Amino acid sequence: MVVASVLSPLAALVHSQTASAASSAGLPTFVYVNENPAPVNGVAQTNMVAGYSLSSSGTASPLAGSPYNSGGLGYDGSYVVAPRTGLTLDMARTSGYLYVLNLGDKPNVTLSVFSINVYTGVLSYKTTQSLKDAGGAPISATSIAANAAGTILYTGGSPNAMSSPELNAFQINADGTLNPTATSTLTNVIVDGLAVSPDGSMVATAYPGNNTTVSGYVALFATGCSQGGASCTPSGGTLTSLGHSAQTCPTDVRFSPDSKELYSAACSQGGVTYYPAAGPLTSTGTITNSGSASSGQALAVGSDGTVYYQDVNGNLASAQLVSGVLTPNGSVAYAGTSTITTLNVSPDDANLFVGGFQSATLLDYHITTGGGLVYAQSLTGLSPGLPTAVSFVSQCPGVNSVCIDQQSLQATVLPGTLTITTPYTASNPFVLPAPTLSSDGTYLQTSAVFPDPLLPASQQIVVTSTLAGDPSWTLSVAASDLTDGSGGVIPASGLGFTGATLLGGTCVPGTAPVTSVCSHAATFPGSVSFTDLTAHNPAVSASPPGLSSAPQSFATSPSGDGAAQIDGTLTLLVPTSTPAGTYTGTITFSAI
Repeated sequence: MVVASVLSPLAALVHSQTASAASSAGLPTFVYVNENPAPVNGVAQTNMVAGYSLSSSGTASPLAGSPYNSGGLGYDGSYVVAPRTGLTLDMARTSGYLYVLNLGDKPNVTLSVFSINVYTGVLSYKTTQSLKDAGGAPISATSIAANAAGTILYTGGSPNAMSSPELNAFQINADGTLNPTATSTLTNVIVDGLAVSPDGSMVATAYPGNNTTVSGYVALFATGCSQGGASCTPSGGTLTSLGHSAQTCPTDVRFSPDSKELYSAACSQGGVTYYPAAGPLTSTGTITNSGSASSGQALAVGSDGTVYYQDVNGNLASAQLVSGVLTPNGSVAYAGTSTITTLNVSPDDANLFVGGFQSATLLDYHITTGGGLVYAQSLTGLSPGLPTAVSFVSQCPGVNSVCIDQQSLQATVLPGTLTITTPYTASNPFVLPAPTLSSDGTYLQTSAVFPDPLLPASQQIVVTSTLAGDPSWTLSVAASDLTDGSGGVIPASGLGFTGATLLGGTCVPGTAPVTSVCSHAATFPGSVSFTDLTAHNPAVSASPPGLSSAPQSFATSPSGDGAAQIDGTLTLLVPTSTPAGTYTGTITFSAI
């Protein structure tokens, strides 16, 4: 943190740290279970989400704060209706948010939003929302799914589960909440199973039928996005049917990783039907095995294309598409005793998570070569109910990725890292000199070497890289406006960072826009090119733009291993109209 105490405008600046790890190897897998607890004596219970961290060795530990209260109620018993037998797909995840349906909130279920700390897995409750279809009518849903881009969440409902027979698309806002009114609604679409293709271009649904008037079928819909539509946002009417295929009691659907195949599971059949993911749907084939029927109503597909399901003998099985034919790999005895309601494969294809109706446990199977399964452990402590599981691998990935972890001091990162530190904190601020009036009387100005040159080189701006392959890095700086808490504002553009140098290095003039190139410091054998970021002069409209909330590059190294110790000149130019007071803001250094 940096502070300037004067009778005229002041500034306080803080830094953040940026880390980029060289590999995701050894990072934990986080798994979340929406417990959706069963009623107790007819009374719906609070809906909870349990979170676990699985180490690379397989040890499971509850996440800090787990289980997490969703702010709603779990299912009230009306959802366990044959032939659905309790299957619920009521949880979805994007890169930074977790979405949970509260099935016990009546008459219209609510949806809760959690933010995810992608480094620790810890959930933070944000809000609970009610939703409306495109016509403004409240909806009740029992299935949700989000596109891979994290821009759209789809909901579906079924009379089997006392919910709205509609397929809705909701825009996900930048803060993770949903626009509460659907951007697109298809009515009279009955949904139990629900999935979005990885490329975002299609939505598939499954409905098992009601044993009386409506037969089971699998349906496919276009979202209005082209193949690979990473930022697709459907507008009204863009959800369109691509056809449907009759099937006996389909309950769950999943796409292949390349979005070219669609798989469906069916209750009490123990098989998997598969289709080319293009309308109209035409079944390519079905896996079935001889034996007594069991409930195979859930399935999962790994990132390598392996399909996991429950066969007619009640065993857990896997299969792979070989020359257009879905070919079984083998099976392993199901270690649970209850009807399976959820299957989920971890993104690294290392674990298969299996949840069962009223089981109060989540089973963890390790995945071996060729899709083989080995029972590993049971994650216990759940409430009996209708569990749904999702998982992801901790994010602090490799070269050219940025992990930002704001700290008062230095971020703790894994070996093989890129880190940046500065010496200042709220209790040890950097103090700018008192601003003085410019010679022409049109603005106030102050500047100082940042960090303090009296500090040792190890306490300057230090970029340390131990990344394998000695990759390049870029050091950038951004800033916020400075405020005094009473309405006074100094624009961030009044800040500048110039004259940066590699301490202990030999520097020569650079070619514009590079101002200098420094190299051969004792702790940094490579070179660093510096570009001045000049403060905006409030008295001259055409002066340089200064700093802003967008990071601007001021230092680059083509091969960055070592500890580059850097300082420069921090300048603040202030309009003369600025009221006197203490102004604070932030400055953030980041390396990538």
